[in-house]
Amino acid sequence: MSQNDRAYILEELSNKIVDNLQDINLFARLLQSDDFPKNEATLLLEQVLRAATLYGSAIIKAAILREFSPDLIASVYEGVLLAFFEDIILTIKRDQYPEVNAIVPSLIRHSSVVPRLLWREYVLSLIDQAKSGSYQGAPAARNILLELPSEIAKEGIQNIDNKYLLFNYQYDFLKQFIGKYIDCALQIQKKMFIDYARMTAKEFYEKYFPDEWEI
Repeated sequence: MSQNDRAYILEELSNKIVDNLQDINLFARLLQSDDFPKNEATLLLEQVLRAATLYGSAIIKAAILREFSPDLIASVYEGVLLAFFEDIILTIKRDQYPEVNAIVPSLIRHSSVVPRLLWREYVLSLIDQAKSGSYQGAPAARNILLELPSEIAKEGIQNIDNKYLLFNYQYDFLKQFIGKYIDCALQIQKKMFIDYARMTAKEFYEKYFPDEWEI
């Protein structure tokens, strides 16, 4: 087989595998084999991510995340990664149970690959998903939140205010998340977070909402 024929077949396959889970598994094994050129693997995976972003289902995107290593995904052009993960974040926010049950558990290895521009929305979407009724998506989101790199967690924790804490006082996972990453918080947040961990909801309300109606 000529180099041109080989390149054509691989490109066609990369554009079509988003229709077949088994093809994704085989393609991932091929691209990540020791003797496959890294540069070529990056370009072909880029094709796969483009196609998956445009018309791949949540199950297909989850399979891509499961089958391909974080290092290979990270080697793809950032604009393609941005579109791919932006689409995943929108899927998480929609909270359709079949979708989040598929996609969220597959993210556990890939938080460090999410482009910096999406860190804030990524963390906040995981916090919201952690409150969901999804039987796989929510537990996975809670686990991911406690495994985030500090620089990513920082983008989420610095966007949590007193109202958010009050309305979500019942969630232990949120207390765990804040407790783990409190050093990433803004200085003006830290006392509030300490109070959030030790006060009852009523005590917190009376301190941080002094001009509101009593609860």
